[in-house]
Parts: sequence; C-alpha cells; structure tokens
Amino acid sequence: MDPVLAGLSDLRARQRRVTATAALATGLAALLATLSVSGFVDWLAPIDSPWTRAALLGLAAAGTLGLARSRYVRLRRREPTLTAWGLRIEDRQATRGTGSIAAAADFLQHGAPPEGASPSLAASTASTAAEEFSRMPASDLKGLVNRRPARNALWACGAVAACLTIIGFGWPRESAFAAQRWLRPFATGDWPRRTTLRWLDEDLQPLEDAALERPAAAGELLTAYLDEQDGRLPGDLQIRHAGPSGSTSLLPLRETVLQDGSARGRRVAVASFTPGPGTHVLTARGGDDDRLPALTLTAETPPAASGYEIEVRPPAYARLPASRSEGTVAHVRGLAGSDVEIVGRSTGRLGAARLVMESGVATELPLLDDGMRFRASFPIAAAGTHRFWFELADERGLRHPRPPRFDLTGDEDRPPTATLTRPGEDLLVTADADLAFEMGARDDVGLATAGLELRRVAPASDPAVVHRHPLDLPDERAATGDWNGRWPLAGLGLQPGEQYELQGIVADAKPAETNVEREGRTAIRRVTVASAADVQRRLAAEERSLAEELTQTRDVVRRELQSLRELRAGWRESRQLDDRDRTTLERSASGADGIVRRMSSESSWRRRLDRLAEARELNRIASPQDRERLEAVQEQAARVSEQLQPGAAESLRSASRNADSAKGRSETASALTSEQAGAVDSALAAAEALQRQSLEALDAATEQLAASGAQQDRQQRLEQIAADQSALRSEVAESGARFLSQGIGETGAQERGNLSRQAERQRQISEAFDTLRAAATRSDDRSDSPPTDPAWVAASSVSDAMREAAGALDAFNVGQAMQTQQRIEELLNELRGGLRQPEANPEGLAEFLSEAEQLVKRLEAAQAEWMEEVGSLGEKGSNDSADRELRHGLRARQAEAAAQAADLAKRLRKQGLSAADSTLAAAEHMQRAEELLEDADRGGSLSAAGEARERLEDAARELQRTQRDIAARQQMAAYEQTRHGAQSLADRQASLQAETERLDELARETGRLSRSQTRTLLQLADDQLALASDVQSLGESAPDGVSRWALESALAAARRAGERLAQRETGDETRRPQTEAETKLRLVAESLSMTPPEGGDSPAGPADNEEPADEDDAAGAPVWLAPQIELLRQLQLNLIERTQRLAEAGDVVSGDEMQSLAAEQQQLVDLAATLLGAVTESDPEPSPPERNDDPFDLSP
Repeated sequence: MDPVLAGLSDLRARQRRVTATAALATGLAALLATLSVSGFVDWLAPIDSPWTRAALLGLAAAGTLGLARSRYVRLRRREPTLTAWGLRIEDRQATRGTGSIAAAADFLQHGAPPEGASPSLAASTASTAAEEFSRMPASDLKGLVNRRPARNALWACGAVAACLTIIGFGWPRESAFAAQRWLRPFATGDWPRRTTLRWLDEDLQPLEDAALERPAAAGELLTAYLDEQDGRLPGDLQIRHAGPSGSTSLLPLRETVLQDGSARGRRVAVASFTPGPGTHVLTARGGDDDRLPALTLTAETPPAASGYEIEVRPPAYARLPASRSEGTVAHVRGLAGSDVEIVGRSTGRLGAARLVMESGVATELPLLDDGMRFRASFPIAAAGTHRFWFELADERGLRHPRPPRFDLTGDEDRPPTATLTRPGEDLLVTADADLAFEMGARDDVGLATAGLELRRVAPASDPAVVHRHPLDLPDERAATGDWNGRWPLAGLGLQPGEQYELQGIVADAKPAETNVEREGRTAIRRVTVASAADVQRRLAAEERSLAEELTQTRDVVRRELQSLRELRAGWRESRQLDDRDRTTLERSASGADGIVRRMSSESSWRRRLDRLAEARELNRIASPQDRERLEAVQEQAARVSEQLQPGAAESLRSASRNADSAKGRSETASALTSEQAGAVDSALAAAEALQRQSLEALDAATEQLAASGAQQDRQQRLEQIAADQSALRSEVAESGARFLSQGIGETGAQERGNLSRQAERQRQISEAFDTLRAAATRSDDRSDSPPTDPAWVAASSVSDAMREAAGALDAFNVGQAMQTQQRIEELLNELRGGLRQPEANPEGLAEFLSEAEQLVKRLEAAQAEWMEEVGSLGEKGSNDSADRELRHGLRARQAEAAAQAADLAKRLRKQGLSAADSTLAAAEHMQRAEELLEDADRGGSLSAAGEARERLEDAARELQRTQRDIAARQQMAAYEQTRHGAQSLADRQASLQAETERLDELARETGRLSRSQTRTLLQLADDQLALASDVQSLGESAPDGVSRWALESALAAARRAGERLAQRETGDETRRPQTEAETKLRLVAESLSMTPPEGGDSPAGPADNEEPADEDDAAGAPVWLAPQIELLRQLQLNLIERTQRLAEAGDVVSGDEMQSLAAEQQQLVDLAATLLGAVTESDPEPSPPERNDDPFDLSP
C-alpha cells in the first residue's frame, strides 16, 4: 500500500480505539450511577419484591448498554475521512498546496486526478507527498488523534467510582446491604444484623412493656423516642403509625441529642403525632432491625366545658347595671375595672379546674355540683384584649391538651370629649352681654359635670380670675349632653379692656386616682370685653360693609330689570324672540340663580345679617327700633332669595323654552302659536314683576340699613353727651357742697374759678347737643315719610335747661344749678328712651295711616268702576274708533292706578307695615289687567282686576288693624311717660327730703341756721313747690283715674311740705308729708311697670302665629286694668300700714288723722267700684298687646 494511505489509515484506527474507550467508560459510569441511585431510593422507600429489583436491574443494564452504543455511534459519525486527515497533517506542517498530502490521498483513494489536472501531474504529486509523509516524526502523527472523549468519559467513570468508594467506606453495612439487594435480588441469605432499636419513655429509659397502661388524651400531641443500643441510629430509620380506622402512615422523624438522667448526651430519634380517640399502634425499623415490637396506646376524650354563664359587673362609679349572658364560648367584654364571674358546665366529672391567664398566672377554681361545674371570678384589670382559658382534668388527671382560648376585652373609659359650636369665633362683648352658647359632650360611660369657664388672660393676675357657669345634665346616667342657652355676664364684674378665654369643660364620673386626666375641654374662644360704644362702632362698621354688598346686589338686579324691560318691549312689537333674546333670558336666569346662591351661602350677607342682629341682641345694645329695622332687612332678604329671584329665574327659563320649542318647529314668526305666545307673554310679565319686586325689596332693605346706621351714630353721640353731663353734675355737687358749707361771702377765688369753669363746660355740652339735635332734625326733615326720631324735635327743653344751668353757675346759684342739672339728666334719659321706642311719633304715623287707608278705598272704588266699564266693552262692536278710544282711556286709568298703588306700597314698606305686600300685589294685578286689556283679553283683564280689588280689601283691613295697634301703643306710651315722670319725681323728692334732714340736724346741733343755710332752706322750699307743680302737671296727663288720684294725693302732700319749708320748719311735720309724697310717687311708678313690654306689638300687624283681629276689637274692653288694680292694691296696703303704725304708737290719735284715713279709705272704695264697673261692662276676654311673659294676674 502506498505510505500515505497506510499512515492515514493508522491514524484512523487509533481514533476508533479512542472512540470505543469513551463509549465503554460512559456506559460503566452510567451503570454505577444507576446502581447508586437505585440503592438510595431503596433505602428511602424499600422495594421488598425481588422481581421488582431484578426488573429494575435489567432495565439499568439495558439502559447502560444503549447509552454506550449511542455514545459510540455519535463519536464514529464525527471521525474525519482520509482526505480530512491529510488536511489536518498539512495544517500541522504548513505545507498545504497543490501537491499536498490531502490531494495525494484523494488521488490514491479514488484512482483519478483532480478536475483540471493531468494524470502525470497527479502521480508526481502523490510521489512528492509520500516522501514528505515518510520524513514526518511519529510523535506528530500521534498528536493528531482526538483523545478528549475517552479522557472525559474515564474521568466521569472515575468520579462515580470514587463516590461509591467513599459511600462504601462511610456506610459499609448499608452499602453491603444495598449491594446484596441489587446484585443478588433473589438471594435468601440473612446478613448479620448490626442494629438493635429500642422504645424509650420520657425519661429516656427503655420501655419494658410495649402496651402503655395510662390512656392518652385525644388530641394531645404525643412524642415517641427511639434509640439504638450502640448509640448509632441507622440512616433508614422509620416509624409507621396505624390508627383506629386501619389507616397507616409514616411519621416524620428528627434526630437530636438529649440528656438522660445521668446527664449524658444520647442520640435519639423523635416522632410526634396527635392521636384521635381509639387504639394506636407504632412500629419502627431501621438498618437491619425490623423485629422491634410495636408500641400500642389508647387515646380517650378528656373532659370539656359544655356551656358558660357569664356575669359582668361594671365599677360602682359607672352607675351601670350588671350584664348577664349564656353560651358555649366565654368571650368577655366589659369596662376596665369590672368584675367578672363565670360558671362553667363540664361534659364529665372533674377532678380539678384551673384558670390560666395569658400572662401565665394560674388560679385553682372551686368545683360545684359534685364536680360537674366550676366557678371563676376575676377582674378586668386593664384596657385591651387578653387571652385566658380553663384547664379541666378528670379524676385520672386526663386533661385537654389544647383548651379553647377566650378573649378578655377591657374597654377603656376614655376622658369625655366636648365641642363648642357656638360661639364659632372670637367675640367682642359688653360687660353686661348675654353669652349665647351651644355645646355638645360625649363620654363612654357617663358625664358627671359640665360647664363653661371664663379665664381672664389680660391683664394677668395671681390668683387667676375664673368665672364658671355650670350646666345641668339630662340625667344622672347621661353619656351625652347638648346645651343651648345664654350666660348673662352682667353679674361677673367684667371691665372693658379685659380679655378672657371661653372654654367648655366636662368631666366624667371615673375617680381621679385611677386616671389623673378626666376632663374634656373644647376649643378656646377669646372673649374681649369692650364698652358699648366700641361694640356699637364695630357693629356699625359691619353694617356699612353689609350695606355696600347689598347695594352691589341691588345694582345687578336693576341692570337685569332694565334689560328685561327692553327685551319685553321688543317682544311686544315683533311677537318673536331671536337667538340673542334667548341668550339674554338664559343669562338673566343664571344671574338670578347666582344671586340666590350668594345670598344662601354660609358667608352670604344674609347670614352675616343674622349674626349681626344676634350680636346686638346679646350685647343688650339693640333698641326695639334697631330690632325692627334688622328684622325688616332680614325679611326682605329672605323674600328676595327664597321667593322672588327663584321665581324670576323659572319664569325666564319658561319664556326661553317656549321660544325654543317654536324655533324647533319652524324658523318663521308664524310658528309661534297663540298658546305659546301667551305663555311667553305671561312668563316675561311674571319675570319683570318679580324682578321689580326684588328691586323694591332691596331698595327698602338698603334704606333700612342706612337709617339704622344714622340712628346708631346719633345714639352714640347722645350717650357721650349724657356721660359728660353726668360727670359735670358730680363735679358741681362737690363744688356746691364746699360752696354752701362756707357761705357766699366766705368763698375764695378758687371755688369761684371752679364754678366758672364748670359753667363754661356746661355751655360746651349745650353746644354739642344743639349740633347733634340740628343734624338729627335736618336728617328727619329730608325724609319723605314721617320723622323716624321726632323726639329730637321736642328736645329743645334740654338745650334750654343746659343754658339755664350755665347761667345759674355763672351767678353762683349752686342749688338752682344742681336742680337744673338733675332735670337735664332726666330729660336726657327720657330722650334716650324715646329714641329706642319703635314708634317715636305715633300721631304722625296715625295720620299717615289714615291717608293711606283713604287712598286704598279710593283705589278700590276706582277698580270696581273700571271693571264695570271693561265689562261693557264689545257690546258696541269691537272695531269702531269709539271702542278703541275707550280701551285706550281705560288702559291709561289702570296704569295710573297701578302707579299710585306701587308708590303707596313703597311708602308703606318704608314704615315696615305688612299692608305693603297686599298693596304691591294689587299694583301687580292692576298692571297685569292693563296688559291683558291691551291684548284684547277682556276676560283675563277682568279676572286680574278682581284679584287687585281683593288685595286692596286686604290692605284696607291691615291698615285698620295697624291703626288699632297704634292706638293701643299710644296708651302704652302714656303709661310709660307717667311711670318715668313718677320715678323721676320720686327721686327728686328723696333728694329734697335728704337735704331737709341735713338742715334739720344742723339746726338741732347749732340751735339756729346761718345766713347761707337759711338761704339754702328757702331755695329748698322753692324746689319743693316746683316739684309739687310738676306733680300737678303729671297728674293732669295721667292715663287713668287711679293714677290720677294717687298723683293728686302726692300733690297735696308735696304742697304741705313746701308750705312748711317756706315757714322755715324742718321737723317731723315737714318730713312726714315729704315721705308720703315720695311713697305715692313710687307706688305709681312701680305699678305702671306692669304695662306690656316694649316691642310686644308691631304696626305691621299680628305675628305669623296670631289670628287677625276682627273689626269689632277696636271697641273692646279696657286692656290696661292690671296696672290700675296693682296700684289700688299697693295704695290699700300703704293705708293699712299707716293705720297699724298709728295703732302701735300708743298715743291718742287725733280726730283729724282718723277722718283723713277714713276719707282716703272711702276714696279707694269708690275707685275699686269704678274699676269693677269697667270690668263688668267690658268684653270678658280683652285682647291686650302681646306680652313676652305670662299674662297679667288680675286677682286681688
């Protein structure tokens, strides 16, 4: 053979031997691995059948052979050809080319030259290649053989063999046993046993008897212990469990080292399981030991509780009843600190019972009913949830392994919570204000106390100044409370400039020693005390802000009304609405909705107005006139936001919807049917009327706010003048006392200077008052309505008295100056009271009401005549010129009547009279009748005119009722004037009597009066006679006979005293008539204080919850009998007291005194008879003006 082919064939043979070696090594490694895995599996789960082991062994051998053959085939397929071997040689020698070994091998192998080459060239190439091949070293050729597959397979086989060797040396017995079972599956020989297993007890001592005598508790976790006699546990140790039902299972094992009784560590196998009721068998084997006897035990059901009776007794402070319950579970919930008692029933007789807490504390429990029940008592010590359980055991000690756990929940008695919803912000109050509050409180168990607290924070003091206002609880077990009331601050001694913190405080009934913090406090509100003037200024500023917002809203309504009037005028001409008109309607409707939203929101001026009215009321700075004005503004605001503006928005949208429906049918004006045209016309008219009413209501509200602001400004300035006058009077009193004690001739230049300066101050006060009065009267004269404060017009007497006092001081006539200044203060007080009256000029208002009633009756008559003429239309023919002229004239007359009614309604609304609404409604119906007459709707026009006539009748009735109310108010004003006059005169009489007593004491001490003192006495006599003259004037204007008689009696006593003083007598004969005059005057003042309170009625008519008075009420019975009866009773008591005083004196009573008492008694009898006749002749149920308190008690 050619050397080239021989060398290449040798290389191929070498490669094939390597391939066979790799296949055999792979098969051997696979066989060893298969046998190892099989032995391990058999150790984990023994395969007892020899046929199974033989079959598995055969499968392993077949698999190994298959794997070796597959490996050999794959490697053979990858062996290179001879040509490829030649190429490898050339790559090794770097001689690859035309005459290469690969080419020669290919030529020699196939016998044909390469394509394109000649045979001679191929032969030459083969010869050259043979020479080169022969010169190659043998080592280079051997290095071309790939031995890697054989090397890898041998390494894998060696690794498996090494692992088997390690396992064999490490576990020789197990390895030999596994080799026997797999290599000789059918061998019957018994290997030498090297394993001896033993059952152990809990003390790790071998069990002598495999049957346990003591039963176990069903459900209890049991533990079985195993060890090996030599101390080495087999790796294949198993414990099999057979239950009562015949089911078997392997128990999981764990190996551990435990110490026996001699403290030696022993390696033990531990298995745990939970048995059910019945007999259980445990078998164990491992290593070569499968002969260990089975362990048998019996499990029985332990005793358990079948039911519980639970009683929870809350702590004593909670004042709560005990709760009782029954059930199969013993969950307990109660207030922390409660006592719990549980009585449980057992399913069997008990030998012992224990209560075990989650903390580990165990308590032995007493047994009841021969061991069938047990009782447990324990407290709920703390809040939160804890666990507890009962351990029950029978007489053999068998107990439940896992008794049920129960929850012990303690509810914490948290401190109470309180919320102060009113006031919701810081306050500025006067010292005598009423503090309105709303507070709510909640507690888990019950409230003990509740109240409000005012703490002074500025100026600070030690100790702190704290005022408390206790609040009553709903009941003694109340867990919630809501309070709404007022706290009068008048008696707390608050001073302007002080700052306080207002806080609500509630406390529960839990003892303080168990929890220090047991109070609930609200948020703090800061309360600043200010003078009435400061509060007035702040409220006046708020009113000005409200007036500005109200003016803005009024301007919006005015613009919308003007826009609506223009739109309606266009509608009348064309009888159609284009897109721009519909847009205007939608915009106006949206504007009305916006006004409603702004006025109804929490921050709206309506809400602010409510808070402003409340602030005035609580701070006691709201006069009846202020209240009526603010109520009128609130009423108008509610009318605008709740009725007028929503109605206007709905009417505008109704007109827009009708126009849209016509446009959807056709684009022409003729598409608007007569029904739709009428609907649009009605909607536009209603919207215009409602917007006009809104504008009038807003105008009235604005005027009321402006008038209120002017009145408050005048009131504040008058209060300042009154304060200055009072201070000046005090200074004059001090200077006068020094002046009179020293005498005119002895007075030094200093006292004269003081009197001169005080006279100058009196003139300054007089000028300030004149300026204020002039401004007030000019403001009233500019108003269209009667003067709201006509008391200023009649206040010229105050200016005259001030000038008179200044003149007296200039002349150093101190007595006259002091008397005049006292009269000035009385006049100022009367003026201040008159400014607070809701009806300062009832005569002027009565005249206005009379004129208004006459105008309403004329309008009513004209409306009836107009209806007759409208009814006659069409009888002469509807198309002639006379009919058109008559229709035009009727429309003009109706429009004029509507304008008169609207103007009257505006004037009535300025006075706050309820007849304004009826009159305004009549004006709207008149205008509606005129519009319908223009549209030739005679029936609708007559119907609208009829409605207007009915509204005018209502207005006339309301005006008559208002006139009756004013007449009653005039009578009340007369009583009030008499009461003020009597009170003032009584104070003056008391001052004169005190001066008389002083002069009498000086006369008794010195024996005679000095010249200056005598002059003072004569001046005192003149003052006494002047007082008698004032009493006579007051008696002439007295409102009833009893008051007139009492004043005449006081007049007689005052004159007697004056005559005695003129005779320079200051003894008891002089002071006795002075005392009698003062007593009579005070009795008149006190009895007349029973007149109805101010603000009981309103000229606007009866309240909403009253029935209208009938016309016959004006002729009803006298309604002012109560003051007369009270005065008569007081006079009778006074007469009785004087009679008893004379009887107790013990002296002989003169005949003149007895005759005087008898005559006075007869006069009282005559007066009582007169009153009795008035009662019997009157209506048995008179209707006095409404009182805020209980009705008069007319009983003697």
